[in-house]
Amino acid sequence: MHVNTDTSLSAVEINERFASLASRPINADRALYYVAGRNPPKFFLPGPRLTMPAAAEVWVEQKITGAEVILRLMWGPLPAPFPRALAGLALLAACLVLGLSARTTGDLGLSVALALLPLCWLQIQRRGERVLQAEIGHLLGDLQFHSRPH
Repeated sequence: MHVNTDTSLSAVEINERFASLASRPINADRALYYVAGRNPPKFFLPGPRLTMPAAAEVWVEQKITGAEVILRLMWGPLPAPFPRALAGLALLAACLVLGLSARTTGDLGLSVALALLPLCWLQIQRRGERVLQAEIGHLLGDLQFHSRPH
């Protein structure tokens, strides 16, 4: 999933702001990291130990009146749609367990776990995506990111 925003800052200014953050947190509360050595550069937001961290690859494109900042939202090394697909598959698996089982307490517990665990991961990922967008937008002057068709 891609999100973007336009800014009056030049691409050089934006890249300098990002480079000044390389491998150190933006603030102590969120600990958002920027890794400039990757191609493309990437922001990471450490998450709970049970899941992969929210991340975003970043592209900065120069425009006539400023620049466009594009984020490709990710779940660790995987694209952002992956946790959504995982949650959908887990719900299907939970339905299969319920449909094919004798509906014992163990079967019900397994189906609830299959359904709820990926949904919890999905909520953590979505929260991470919102935090990434808010922190990067704040760094660029309180800008809002918008969904971008790709």
